[in-house]
Amino acid sequence: MAGDPTLSRRREEIRQRGIQTAALIAILVVALRYLPLTSRFFVFPLIENFAYDLAYEYAPAQPPEDIVIVAIDDISVLPAHQGRFPWSRRTHAELLQRLAGARAVAFDVIFAEPDLNDPEGDRLFVDAVADAGNVVLAAYRAVKMEYSSSREPVVWGWAAPGPPLSLGGIQVEGLVTPFPELAEAAAAIGYVDIVPDADGVHRRVEPLRRASNHRVYPHISTATAMVATGASPEQAMSGIPDGAVEVGGPRCPLDPEGAMLIDYCGPTGTIDRVGAWEVLEGLVDPSRFRDRIVFVGATAAGLYDMRAAPYRSTGREFFGVETNANIVNSLLHTGARVDATGSLAWALFALVLGLAVGWVAWSGGETLGPLLGALILVAVALPSFFVAFTFLRSVIPYGAILLAGAIPLLVAIPQRLGRDKRMVRRQFSAYVSPDVLRQLTDEPELVAQGVKR
Repeated sequence: MAGDPTLSRRREEIRQRGIQTAALIAILVVALRYLPLTSRFFVFPLIENFAYDLAYEYAPAQPPEDIVIVAIDDISVLPAHQGRFPWSRRTHAELLQRLAGARAVAFDVIFAEPDLNDPEGDRLFVDAVADAGNVVLAAYRAVKMEYSSSREPVVWGWAAPGPPLSLGGIQVEGLVTPFPELAEAAAAIGYVDIVPDADGVHRRVEPLRRASNHRVYPHISTATAMVATGASPEQAMSGIPDGAVEVGGPRCPLDPEGAMLIDYCGPTGTIDRVGAWEVLEGLVDPSRFRDRIVFVGATAAGLYDMRAAPYRSTGREFFGVETNANIVNSLLHTGARVDATGSLAWALFALVLGLAVGWVAWSGGETLGPLLGALILVAVALPSFFVAFTFLRSVIPYGAILLAGAIPLLVAIPQRLGRDKRMVRRQFSAYVSPDVLRQLTDEPELVAQGVKR
């Protein structure tokens, strides 16, 4: 039996068509991930957010030594202790005095209006804030403009130098600041708003925002880091044209929208925490706060200050004050990971990987080819996110990298496995006996080589 040139030619045509199809699929996947209209297509963020959360889930917790949270917790609001929140401004003044020696104190609490029932309490708190000289207060976005006409505006933020900075925008008219006397006494004011990702998880923050009045406004965490290090507004804004922010700590890269990734140090409870009632009742050694950054904020169940974090094992439970403390830790100690999801270098990596998987799957033996393609996918594509996350401190377009290789492989496997046997069966079933056909399908290479029997 002479070798069958028709069969060999047919096999080569199928191989070439398979390689071309795999290449087109890889190109299409990478293009869909990088085109603005489709980059947020459901499947891409689903894969990338899952990998991101998994990476943090298994990263070792690294609590910062110089940050502590004074929690307005469930015990603090019991009648036997400080009672129902909000508390008197006298209580906040006393709390602040007990935090003497701290490097910076940030109140993740809203003091939008004076306490008309206790003007003396307001005065005590204003004096305590002014005397401390290191207090950062919170501004927030009101659902309605209920405060816009009832009081004089508070001027805060900084004049932006030169051309408009490439930052996310903010409508300053909608921000409610502390009442004027308290705002004037504070070392800094920062907004507390953070926009979550589409799945409701808070993975990034805009450390600075630009308003239509050409002023730049800091997040409360940015303002706190600046007070703690003595960084100037000019220093904070100097790196923006190069896509970064730096406030006395490591350089934190920003994405094109002016946001940085929050480098979480661990799940809820990782950062040192003490109850406000313990501080107010003198149960905590004052040295615990010396030269540390203190965040005062709510953790009591009824105060609803929750922000979902990337930790699935704890039900994503995370308090807003913890999020802000983690942002300060990112700004001052760990730095932010690079958001490389829009990088052309990683797009090329995804494309080359997809082309390699497709070529190997179609060029090798009908079993060995797909097996080698799967090996490339498992050994290179699958761990790529976690290698980049851990060693390069980068978040990469994992959806494109994974799918550019996986889809061509999944298309190739059912077509490649048993392909030669199917071709032999179709070509020779009408001309040879069942025994000969069985031998040819078991050893299809006999047809291509030509064997005389």
